[in-house]
Amino acid sequence: MYNRFYSWLLLIGSVVFVVYSVRAIYTDNISPEWMKYQEKYKKLVIKRAPDEKTRNLAKEFKIGIQQVYLSKLNQVDRCMSCHIGVDNEMVSDVDQPIRSHKGDYLKNHPPDKFGCTICHHGQGRAIDIRNAHGIGLDTHWDHPVLPTEYMQSACPSCHSMGWLAGNGGDKIAKGETIFRKRGCLGCHKMQGRGGILGKKLDGVGSQPIAYFPMAHVRGEKTVYAWMKQHFDDPRNIVPQSEMIADLTDEESILLTTYVLSLSDEEIPKEYKYREETPSVQEQPEDPGEAMYNLYCVGCHAAGTESVYDEVFKRTIPAIQNPSFLAAVSDKYLHTVIAEGRTGTPMTSWKEAAAGLRPDEIDAIIRYITRN
Repeated sequence: MYNRFYSWLLLIGSVVFVVYSVRAIYTDNISPEWMKYQEKYKKLVIKRAPDEKTRNLAKEFKIGIQQVYLSKLNQVDRCMSCHIGVDNEMVSDVDQPIRSHKGDYLKNHPPDKFGCTICHHGQGRAIDIRNAHGIGLDTHWDHPVLPTEYMQSACPSCHSMGWLAGNGGDKIAKGETIFRKRGCLGCHKMQGRGGILGKKLDGVGSQPIAYFPMAHVRGEKTVYAWMKQHFDDPRNIVPQSEMIADLTDEESILLTTYVLSLSDEEIPKEYKYREETPSVQEQPEDPGEAMYNLYCVGCHAAGTESVYDEVFKRTIPAIQNPSFLAAVSDKYLHTVIAEGRTGTPMTSWKEAAAGLRPDEIDAIIRYITRN
Protein backbone atom coordinates (compact mmCIF):
# COMPACT_ATOMS: atom_id res chain seq x y z
CA MET A 1 0.00 0.00 0.00
CA TYR A 2 2.75 2.43 0.98
CA ASN A 3 4.80 1.44 -2.09
CA ARG A 4 1.82 2.20 -4.35
CA PHE A 5 1.26 5.60 -2.67
CA TYR A 6 4.86 6.67 -3.12
CA SER A 7 4.91 5.36 -6.67
CA TRP A 8 1.91 7.54 -7.54
CA LEU A 9 3.47 10.47 -5.72
CA LEU A 10 6.69 10.05 -7.70
CA LEU A 11 4.75 9.76 -10.96
CA ILE A 12 2.71 12.92 -10.32
CA GLY A 13 5.82 14.84 -9.25
CA SER A 14 7.65 13.71 -12.39
CA VAL A 15 4.77 14.81 -14.64
CA VAL A 16 4.64 18.25 -12.97
CA PHE A 17 8.40 18.61 -13.36
CA VAL A 18 8.26 17.71 -17.06
CA VAL A 19 5.37 20.13 -17.71
CA TYR A 20 7.15 23.05 -16.04
CA SER A 21 10.43 22.19 -17.76
CA VAL A 22 8.80 22.13 -21.19
CA ARG A 23 7.01 25.39 -20.43
CA ALA A 24 10.26 27.05 -19.34
CA ILE A 25 12.13 25.84 -22.42
CA TYR A 26 9.33 27.06 -24.67
CA THR A 27 9.05 30.44 -22.97
CA ASP A 28 12.79 31.13 -22.82
CA ASN A 29 13.90 29.70 -26.16
CA ILE A 30 11.02 29.14 -28.58
CA SER A 31 8.64 32.01 -27.84
CA PRO A 32 10.23 34.49 -25.40
CA GLU A 33 8.49 37.77 -24.56
CA TRP A 34 11.05 39.95 -26.32
CA MET A 35 10.59 38.09 -29.63
CA LYS A 36 6.87 38.90 -29.75
CA TYR A 37 7.56 42.58 -29.09
CA GLN A 38 10.24 42.75 -31.78
CA GLU A 39 8.00 41.06 -34.34
CA LYS A 40 5.23 43.57 -33.61
CA TYR A 41 7.71 46.45 -33.77
CA LYS A 42 9.08 45.30 -37.13
CA LYS A 43 5.60 45.09 -38.68
CA LEU A 44 4.70 48.54 -37.36
CA VAL A 45 7.83 50.22 -38.70
CA ILE A 46 7.44 48.56 -42.12
CA LYS A 47 3.83 49.74 -42.23
CA ARG A 48 4.59 53.29 -41.08
CA ALA A 49 7.81 53.86 -43.00
CA PRO A 50 7.66 57.27 -44.73
CA ASP A 51 9.79 56.17 -47.69
CA GLU A 52 11.12 53.09 -49.45
CA LYS A 53 14.60 53.35 -47.94
CA THR A 54 13.24 53.31 -44.37
CA ARG A 55 10.89 50.45 -45.29
CA ASN A 56 13.74 48.35 -46.68
CA LEU A 57 15.87 48.98 -43.57
CA ALA A 58 12.95 47.83 -41.42
CA LYS A 59 12.58 44.65 -43.48
CA GLU A 60 16.27 43.90 -42.92
CA PHE A 61 15.94 44.24 -39.14
CA LYS A 62 17.06 40.97 -37.57
CA ILE A 63 15.06 39.80 -34.57
CA GLY A 64 17.30 38.87 -31.65
CA ILE A 65 18.47 39.88 -28.20
CA GLN A 66 19.59 43.52 -28.19
CA GLN A 67 22.57 44.22 -25.93
CA VAL A 68 24.95 47.05 -25.12
CA TYR A 69 28.05 46.70 -22.99
CA LEU A 70 28.74 49.80 -20.92
CA SER A 71 32.44 49.43 -20.26
CA LYS A 72 32.79 52.49 -17.99
CA LEU A 73 29.94 51.21 -15.81
CA ASN A 74 30.95 47.55 -16.18
CA GLN A 75 27.32 46.70 -16.98
CA VAL A 76 25.45 44.77 -19.64
CA ASP A 77 22.09 46.22 -20.66
CA ARG A 78 19.55 44.17 -22.61
CA CYS A 79 16.49 46.29 -21.87
CA MET A 80 16.06 47.20 -25.55
CA SER A 81 15.33 43.58 -26.34
CA CYS A 82 11.77 44.47 -25.23
CA HIS A 83 11.94 48.29 -25.37
CA ILE A 84 12.93 48.00 -28.99
CA GLY A 85 11.48 51.32 -30.19
CA VAL A 86 12.98 53.45 -27.42
CA ASP A 87 14.68 55.84 -29.87
CA ASN A 88 12.23 55.64 -32.80
CA GLU A 89 9.59 58.40 -32.99
CA MET A 90 7.52 56.31 -35.43
CA VAL A 91 6.27 54.30 -32.44
CA SER A 92 5.67 57.18 -30.02
CA ASP A 93 1.93 56.44 -29.82
CA VAL A 94 1.94 52.69 -29.10
CA ASP A 95 1.89 50.88 -25.78
CA GLN A 96 4.92 49.88 -23.75
CA PRO A 97 7.32 48.23 -24.05
CA ILE A 98 7.58 49.16 -27.75
CA ARG A 99 6.87 52.89 -27.39
CA SER A 100 9.66 55.42 -27.84
CA HIS A 101 11.05 57.32 -24.84
CA LYS A 102 9.14 60.43 -23.83
CA GLY A 103 10.72 63.88 -24.08
CA ASP A 104 14.20 64.61 -25.42
CA TYR A 105 16.13 62.78 -22.66
CA LEU A 106 17.88 60.46 -25.12
CA LYS A 107 19.48 63.47 -26.83
CA ASN A 108 21.88 63.78 -23.90
CA HIS A 109 21.53 60.19 -22.67
CA PRO A 110 22.12 58.01 -25.75
CA PRO A 111 21.28 54.35 -24.98
CA ASP A 112 24.59 53.07 -26.37
CA LYS A 113 26.45 55.08 -23.69
CA PHE A 114 23.97 55.18 -20.79
CA GLY A 115 21.82 52.11 -21.30
CA CYS A 116 18.62 52.13 -19.25
CA THR A 117 19.36 50.91 -15.72
CA ILE A 118 21.58 53.86 -14.75
CA CYS A 119 18.38 55.97 -14.73
CA HIS A 120 15.56 53.45 -14.36
CA HIS A 121 17.26 50.76 -12.22
CA GLY A 122 16.18 47.15 -12.71
CA GLN A 123 18.31 44.20 -13.85
CA GLY A 124 19.93 44.95 -17.20
CA ARG A 125 21.06 41.39 -17.93
CA ALA A 126 17.55 39.92 -17.71
CA ILE A 127 15.46 39.36 -20.84
CA ASP A 128 12.02 38.77 -19.29
CA ILE A 129 9.83 41.41 -17.68
CA ARG A 130 9.57 39.81 -14.26
CA ASN A 131 13.31 39.57 -13.69
CA ALA A 132 14.26 42.72 -15.59
CA HIS A 133 11.86 44.84 -13.55
CA GLY A 134 12.53 42.97 -10.31
CA ILE A 135 8.90 42.06 -9.65
CA GLY A 136 8.52 40.15 -6.38
CA LEU A 137 11.02 39.42 -3.63
CA ASP A 138 11.97 36.08 -5.18
CA THR A 139 13.63 37.86 -8.11
CA HIS A 140 16.31 38.91 -5.61
CA TRP A 141 17.09 42.34 -7.10
CA ASP A 142 17.79 45.01 -4.50
CA HIS A 143 16.95 47.81 -6.94
CA PRO A 144 13.84 47.00 -9.02
CA VAL A 145 12.67 49.37 -11.73
CA LEU A 146 11.73 52.72 -10.21
CA PRO A 147 8.06 53.75 -10.38
CA THR A 148 7.44 56.96 -12.30
CA GLU A 149 6.90 59.05 -9.15
CA TYR A 150 10.42 58.21 -7.87
CA MET A 151 12.25 58.26 -11.21
CA GLN A 152 14.12 61.50 -10.51
CA SER A 153 15.94 59.86 -7.58
CA ALA A 154 18.54 58.61 -10.08
CA CYS A 155 19.31 62.07 -11.51
CA PRO A 156 21.72 63.38 -8.78
CA SER A 157 24.15 60.59 -9.69
CA CYS A 158 25.23 62.78 -12.62
CA HIS A 159 23.62 66.20 -12.02
CA SER A 160 23.78 68.72 -9.18
CA MET A 161 20.62 69.51 -7.22
CA GLY A 162 20.79 73.19 -8.16
CA TRP A 163 20.90 72.38 -11.87
CA LEU A 164 18.08 69.86 -11.61
CA ALA A 165 15.77 72.41 -10.00
CA GLY A 166 15.61 74.40 -13.24
CA ASN A 167 16.03 71.58 -15.75
CA GLY A 168 13.28 69.04 -15.26
CA GLY A 169 14.28 67.77 -11.83
CA ASP A 170 11.77 69.80 -9.86
CA LYS A 171 10.46 66.84 -7.84
CA ILE A 172 13.77 65.78 -6.36
CA ALA A 173 14.75 69.42 -5.80
CA LYS A 174 11.52 69.92 -3.81
CA GLY A 175 12.27 66.74 -1.88
CA GLU A 176 15.70 68.06 -0.96
CA THR A 177 14.12 71.33 0.21
CA ILE A 178 11.68 69.40 2.44
CA PHE A 179 14.63 67.45 3.85
CA ARG A 180 16.46 70.66 4.72
CA LYS A 181 13.47 72.47 6.20
CA ARG A 182 11.83 69.66 8.18
CA GLY A 183 14.74 69.00 10.51
CA CYS A 184 15.67 65.53 9.28
CA LEU A 185 19.29 66.02 10.38
CA GLY A 186 18.09 66.68 13.90
CA CYS A 187 17.97 62.91 14.36
CA HIS A 188 19.96 61.53 11.43
CA LYS A 189 23.60 62.10 10.60
CA MET A 190 24.86 62.63 7.07
CA GLN A 191 28.43 63.40 6.00
CA GLY A 192 29.44 63.65 9.64
CA ARG A 193 26.81 66.25 10.61
CA GLY A 194 23.52 65.70 12.39
CA GLY A 195 21.86 63.92 15.29
CA ILE A 196 22.33 60.42 16.62
CA LEU A 197 18.77 59.36 17.51
CA GLY A 198 18.20 57.82 14.08
CA LYS A 199 20.35 55.85 11.65
CA LYS A 200 22.95 57.52 9.46
CA LEU A 201 21.63 58.42 6.02
CA ASP A 202 24.89 58.19 4.06
CA GLY A 203 24.30 55.72 1.25
CA VAL A 204 20.85 54.72 2.49
CA GLY A 205 19.47 54.83 -1.07
CA SER A 206 21.87 52.08 -2.18
CA GLN A 207 21.35 49.79 0.81
CA PRO A 208 20.20 46.22 0.00
CA ILE A 209 16.58 45.37 0.65
CA ALA A 210 17.59 43.21 3.64
CA TYR A 211 18.56 46.44 5.46
CA PHE A 212 14.88 47.43 5.75
CA PRO A 213 12.39 45.56 7.99
CA MET A 214 9.52 44.65 5.66
CA ALA A 215 7.16 42.94 8.13
CA HIS A 216 4.67 45.83 8.24
CA VAL A 217 5.01 47.13 4.66
CA ARG A 218 1.74 46.95 2.74
CA GLY A 219 1.75 45.71 -0.84
CA GLU A 220 4.96 45.09 -2.75
CA LYS A 221 8.02 44.76 -0.50
CA THR A 222 10.43 47.27 -2.03
CA VAL A 223 12.81 49.86 -0.60
CA TYR A 224 10.81 52.73 -2.07
CA ALA A 225 7.55 51.31 -0.63
CA TRP A 226 9.23 51.05 2.78
CA MET A 227 10.45 54.65 2.65
CA LYS A 228 7.12 56.11 1.48
CA GLN A 229 5.11 54.24 4.12
CA HIS A 230 7.67 55.09 6.81
CA PHE A 231 7.28 58.79 6.03
CA ASP A 232 3.48 58.38 6.07
CA ASP A 233 3.46 56.69 9.50
CA PRO A 234 6.89 55.88 10.99
CA ARG A 235 5.69 53.74 13.91
CA ASN A 236 3.43 51.67 11.65
CA ILE A 237 6.54 50.46 9.77
CA VAL A 238 9.09 50.54 12.61
CA PRO A 239 7.13 50.23 15.90
CA GLN A 240 10.03 51.55 18.02
CA SER A 241 10.64 54.57 15.78
CA GLU A 242 10.89 57.97 17.49
CA MET A 243 10.44 59.85 14.24
CA ILE A 244 7.86 62.65 14.20
CA ALA A 245 6.14 62.84 10.80
CA ASP A 246 3.63 65.43 9.66
CA LEU A 247 3.74 65.17 5.90
CA THR A 248 1.15 65.27 3.14
CA ASP A 249 1.06 62.37 0.68
CA GLU A 250 2.81 64.51 -1.92
CA GLU A 251 5.53 65.52 0.56
CA SER A 252 6.11 61.86 1.45
CA ILE A 253 6.59 61.04 -2.24
CA LEU A 254 8.99 63.96 -2.77
CA LEU A 255 10.98 63.13 0.36
CA THR A 256 11.16 59.46 -0.67
CA THR A 257 12.49 60.54 -4.07
CA TYR A 258 15.25 62.57 -2.41
CA VAL A 259 16.27 59.95 0.18
CA LEU A 260 16.44 57.27 -2.54
CA SER A 261 19.07 59.45 -4.22
CA LEU A 262 21.42 59.21 -1.21
CA SER A 263 23.57 56.54 -2.81
CA ASP A 264 27.22 55.73 -2.19
CA GLU A 265 27.64 54.14 -5.63
CA GLU A 266 30.15 56.20 -7.60
CA ILE A 267 29.39 57.13 -11.20
CA PRO A 268 32.44 57.50 -13.51
CA LYS A 269 33.38 61.12 -14.13
CA GLU A 270 32.64 60.70 -17.85
CA TYR A 271 28.96 60.56 -16.90
CA LYS A 272 28.97 63.69 -14.78
CA TYR A 273 27.14 66.43 -16.63
CA ARG A 274 29.01 69.68 -17.27
CA GLU A 275 26.39 72.25 -16.41
CA GLU A 276 26.30 74.91 -19.08
CA THR A 277 22.96 76.21 -17.77
CA PRO A 278 23.36 78.16 -14.49
CA SER A 279 22.18 76.35 -11.40
CA VAL A 280 18.90 77.50 -9.87
CA GLN A 281 19.29 78.21 -6.16
CA GLU A 282 16.85 79.43 -3.56
CA GLN A 283 17.25 82.93 -2.18
CA PRO A 284 19.93 83.00 0.54
CA GLU A 285 18.46 82.75 4.02
CA ASP A 286 19.72 83.64 7.46
CA PRO A 287 22.41 80.98 8.17
CA GLY A 288 21.03 80.62 11.68
CA GLU A 289 17.54 80.01 10.33
CA ALA A 290 18.90 77.51 7.80
CA MET A 291 20.65 75.53 10.54
CA TYR A 292 17.64 75.75 12.86
CA ASN A 293 15.55 74.20 10.08
CA LEU A 294 18.18 71.54 9.43
CA TYR A 295 18.84 70.46 13.00
CA CYS A 296 16.19 71.82 15.39
CA VAL A 297 12.78 72.15 13.76
CA GLY A 298 12.16 68.39 13.64
CA CYS A 299 11.64 68.32 17.42
CA HIS A 300 11.03 71.93 18.40
CA ALA A 301 8.94 72.95 15.38
CA ALA A 302 8.54 76.76 15.38
CA GLY A 303 9.70 76.76 19.00
CA THR A 304 7.06 79.24 20.17
CA GLU A 305 4.97 76.73 22.16
CA SER A 306 5.82 73.68 24.26
CA VAL A 307 4.70 70.42 22.66
CA TYR A 308 3.77 67.31 24.65
CA ASP A 309 4.63 64.11 22.77
CA GLU A 310 1.80 61.68 23.53
CA VAL A 311 3.71 58.71 22.14
CA PHE A 312 6.89 59.13 24.16
CA LYS A 313 5.37 60.99 27.13
CA ARG A 314 7.73 63.96 27.13
CA THR A 315 7.48 67.71 26.77
CA ILE A 316 9.49 69.47 24.06
CA PRO A 317 10.29 72.98 25.35
CA ALA A 318 9.39 76.19 23.53
CA ILE A 319 12.91 77.48 22.91
CA GLN A 320 11.70 80.60 21.09
CA ASN A 321 9.10 81.54 23.66
CA PRO A 322 9.82 85.04 25.10
CA SER A 323 9.30 83.81 28.67
CA PHE A 324 11.88 81.06 28.21
CA LEU A 325 14.38 83.38 26.54
CA ALA A 326 14.01 85.97 29.31
CA ALA A 327 15.17 83.38 31.84
CA VAL A 328 18.27 82.12 30.03
CA SER A 329 21.51 83.65 28.74
CA ASP A 330 23.26 83.11 25.41
CA LYS A 331 26.04 81.33 27.30
CA TYR A 332 23.53 78.89 28.81
CA LEU A 333 21.99 78.21 25.39
CA HIS A 334 25.44 77.65 23.88
CA THR A 335 26.31 75.16 26.63
CA VAL A 336 23.04 73.24 26.27
CA ILE A 337 23.34 73.04 22.47
CA ALA A 338 27.01 72.11 22.56
CA GLU A 339 26.87 69.57 25.39
CA GLY A 340 23.26 68.40 25.33
CA ARG A 341 21.07 67.64 28.35
CA THR A 342 21.49 64.37 30.21
CA GLY A 343 18.31 62.29 30.48
CA THR A 344 16.63 63.95 27.49
CA PRO A 345 16.69 63.37 23.72
CA MET A 346 18.73 66.59 23.46
CA THR A 347 22.20 65.26 22.61
CA SER A 348 25.48 67.10 22.12
CA TRP A 349 25.74 69.22 18.97
CA LYS A 350 29.35 70.32 19.29
CA GLU A 351 31.74 69.64 16.43
CA ALA A 352 33.16 66.43 17.91
CA ALA A 353 29.66 64.95 18.28
CA ALA A 354 27.29 66.33 15.65
CA GLY A 355 29.59 68.48 13.54
CA LEU A 356 28.52 72.02 14.51
CA ARG A 357 31.27 74.59 14.97
CA PRO A 358 31.00 77.17 17.80
CA ASP A 359 30.20 79.94 15.31
CA GLU A 360 27.37 77.85 13.83
CA ILE A 361 25.91 77.25 17.29
CA ASP A 362 26.11 81.02 17.88
CA ALA A 363 24.27 81.62 14.60
CA ILE A 364 21.44 79.34 15.77
CA ILE A 365 21.30 81.24 19.08
CA ARG A 366 21.13 84.58 17.25
CA TYR A 367 18.19 83.25 15.21
CA ILE A 368 16.40 81.92 18.32
CA THR A 369 16.84 85.18 20.23
CA ARG A 370 16.38 87.55 17.26
CA ASN A 371 13.24 89.15 18.72
